[in-house]
Amino acid sequence: MKFHVLAYKSNSDRLTKTRGLNFFPILLFLAVLCLATAGPAAAQDGVFQYKEIYNQKPPFYKGSSPLTVISGKKFISQSEKITVFQNFGEFENVFQYNDPAMKYSGIADKAVAKNTSGSIIAVAQLKDLLQGEGILINEEHVDKNGTIIFKCTSFIEFGTGFKIKETNVKGEKQRDFFFIWPVKPF
Repeated sequence: MKFHVLAYKSNSDRLTKTRGLNFFPILLFLAVLCLATAGPAAAQDGVFQYKEIYNQKPPFYKGSSPLTVISGKKFISQSEKITVFQNFGEFENVFQYNDPAMKYSGIADKAVAKNTSGSIIAVAQLKDLLQGEGILINEEHVDKNGTIIFKCTSFIEFGTGFKIKETNVKGEKQRDFFFIWPVKPF
């Protein structure tokens, strides 16, 4: 898969040049993190922002390709970072790491999707870790009144972090929010 990354602090303050690498996204993140540490001080609250361009379209993503995402990553140790948000323009996923073991494994255990006005439009919670394969998350999408309109269990594969399958589907989904999830293989 061809994957381009441009790390930057803000739209006008670039930290690194665009790089084209042929690796799984997780390996690429490690390479980019090394490049970013040589740049200026971190952005707000210690979060570095990265413009990630996915040339391989995630299976549950319905928009145009390539997919461009602004991801916020924060150091949790001298050499490890976690993804704290992914901004897709029309919505943003904010990730939480409440379980220390999952945090240091780079796997978010909860996410909240918010629209551009900051209203919660979906939530997802880690359900299970499938060693060597990926994770299962439970998703709930809500309407403007907070009423659940869609639920499912999603399988996110290691390597790409893409949602591959939905099961236990209830309701009608308006759009997908959790088609990419921060994961590292074990």
